Amino acid sequence: MIMAKFKTNMTAKDYQKTYDDLQTDYKIVKIKIANRLQVLANEHPQAPVQMMGDTIIKAKTIANIRDINVIETQNQIKMISSIEKWLADQHPHQQLELYK
Repeated sequence: MIMAKFKTNMTAKDYQKTYDDLQTDYKIVKIKIANRLQVLANEHPQAPVQMMGDTIIKAKTIANIRDINVIETQNQIKMISSIEKWLADQHPHQQLELYK
């Protein structure tokens, strides 16, 4: 997480610069999330990304960036998580971490 460091006596100009920097960082993170979802959806079109009632929605239905951009960022993150879980389930033999 990006945390702004505040001086004790900031001016309006300082606050504006900090605010602008955070806005830029926020936009960059949103773009990275959408791009990651697009890559995963294109590489793994059969991966489930969401349930609608009894129907499983697969990644191939959201494989283009226009479709992804209308999805809220929190839902994009959930979809990335769903694809990652599906990928992990496809390969039950996982490498253990030796050193942390």
